[in-house]
Amino acid sequence: MTERTMKPIPISAAKDIADRYGYDQVVIYARRVGDDPDPCGEHMTTYGVDKAHCAAVGRIGHALKKWLMGWGEPVFPRVYGTSRVSDNDKALTIILAERPDDDALRDLDRYLKGEA
Repeated sequence: MTERTMKPIPISAAKDIADRYGYDQVVIYARRVGDDPDPCGEHMTTYGVDKAHCAAVGRIGHALKKWLMGWGEPVFPRVYGTSRVSDNDKALTIILAERPDDDALRDLDRYLKGEA
């Protein structure tokens, strides 16, 4: 059997599905099972066409991960909100529910870069 590397599914793939098939919200759940030896694993990507749809599908994705798949809470603090930095169109402000430790900041950085 040829070796396959699992990679995170980018949001752009979910956007492509939304655009191609006319949906406002897309949830992609991918599994790899039965490989011996590991790796095996799961991945979820969500996409919404605007801020309201992003928030809604994000809640759906979180509920699926927590209640259906039994995944634990994320290792970084819960995000209360985001906003643009007015003088830099590529910068965002992220408001967290609690002060993160250094490990949580590294995990959040990897998550936002699509590496988690």
